[in-house]
This record gives sequence, structure tokens and C-alpha cells, in this order.
Amino acid sequence: MFSKESIVIKLLIKEINNIKDFKKTFNYHYKSQKYDIRDILIDIFYVLKTGIPWRALRSHINWNTVYKTYVKLNKYGIFKKCYKSLLSKYLKNNKGKLKYIYTDTSIIPNKYGINKANLNKYYKNKKVTKLSLITIKNGIPFNVRLYGGNRNDSYIFQDQLINDKILKNNENKKYFMADKGYDSKNIKDIMSELGYTNIIPQNRRGIKNQDKIRSFSDNKIKYRKRIKVENMFSKIKLFRRLSIRYDKYETIFMGFVWLSLIFIIKNI
Repeated sequence: MFSKESIVIKLLIKEINNIKDFKKTFNYHYKSQKYDIRDILIDIFYVLKTGIPWRALRSHINWNTVYKTYVKLNKYGIFKKCYKSLLSKYLKNNKGKLKYIYTDTSIIPNKYGINKANLNKYYKNKKVTKLSLITIKNGIPFNVRLYGGNRNDSYIFQDQLINDKILKNNENKKYFMADKGYDSKNIKDIMSELGYTNIIPQNRRGIKNQDKIRSFSDNKIKYRKRIKVENMFSKIKLFRRLSIRYDKYETIFMGFVWLSLIFIIKNI
């Protein structure tokens, strides 16, 4: 077992111990329990990294036991709580990382998902899911949401803004960067009110009058930093379970997303 996995296991078990209800439904610490929670977590990590179906697991533990344990862990929000706890500690020690805020979405091809999987005309009119991130300077996301493939990026961001405390309580001198899909008056007005300097290239689609085209040359150097959010999507999709959506329900898929982010934040 890799040291990185052992660190993640310790963090997850610590989070499990904080939830009394979980102990009642899965008494992993008693001698009567057939399998150790550590061994089950290793099998869950294997599914995440390789993308194999649950039934294809070759382990001394029955695949159904591993799957049901994953569902229970996800139901109680163990993966999400663990990541949020790590993120909170990280931001406490790295407040300067909030100077630059990036956002973007990435398309996840859909295989078996039934919710938040809609037709996308830019993806051969197939059903896809969109993963949307709002990240800090080095690409670490603090707002992660899943949307249907037919949702417009600017509307997605406005929806994510509604209950986001980190964006609203950011006291740094701050810049907001996004691609031209976010070139919306509503977004610019909201972010300006929150004290952000908008660095968004102009969406020239539909502009016939050349006088309305704005220069973007002054912001090109700063805008290059936005590559960090693209790099984060690449890191997430290295976990093969997340490169294509095989999970039927959104909550099951998002559990793997949170688990992948735990690995990523511990590797920075």
C-alpha cells in the first residue's frame, strides 16, 4: 500500500469516528466485523483509480460489501467532510492563495447516469454531465458542483455563487478569471460588487460593430494563470472512474470526485 493511500485512510477513519450513527450501521471496530475498514477503503481506491466495475473487483472481500460500504460512507458525507476539513486548514495557512479566483466547467461523457445528464449540441448532441469548479490560485477547488450538459456556463457560475461564503468573505486584493463563456454583464456586475477585478476575454460572437471590441492585451499575462483550473481537471480525470460517468446517480459519482480531491490536496 502506498504511503499516500495510508495517509488518506487515516484521515477518513478519523472522520468516520466523528459520526456516531455510522458506527451503529457499520461496526467496523468490533471483533465481530468480518473485514477491516482499511481493506475495504483500499478496494474503493482501486475502483476510483482504475475505473473498473464493482463486480470486476478481484479481492478477498465480496464486491457487494465494498460497494455497500462506499454507499454508506458517501451517504454520511465522509468524503466531502474530509475534503472540506483539509481545505479549511489549507486556506487558513495560505490566505494569499485567494488573490486569484478561477472558474471553468468540464464535460464528463455519460454512460449510465440518469440525473444531471442532458444533451449537449457541442458534444455530438449526446448526453453529458458538466463538472464545474471554482478554484484558488493554485487550482485547488473550494466550490464543486455537477450540472446537466445543457446548462450554460454563465448560469452555472451564478448558481454556484448563491451560497458561497469563501467568495463573498474574501478580504484579499482579488482577481476573477474565466474564459469568454463567462462574459456576462450579470457576472461582471456581481463580482465587481464583491470587490473583484474581472479578467474575462470578450465573447465576440454576434458583434458586428468593430468599435465595440475591447482590447485584452493588458490582461494577457495575468490571464495565463487561469491554466491552473484546466490542470485541475486533468488531475481529476487521471482517476479513470471520473473520466467517464458510469454511476447512475449524481451522489454516487460526486463521492468519487470528493475522494479524488482528497488525494490531490494531500499531494500539493
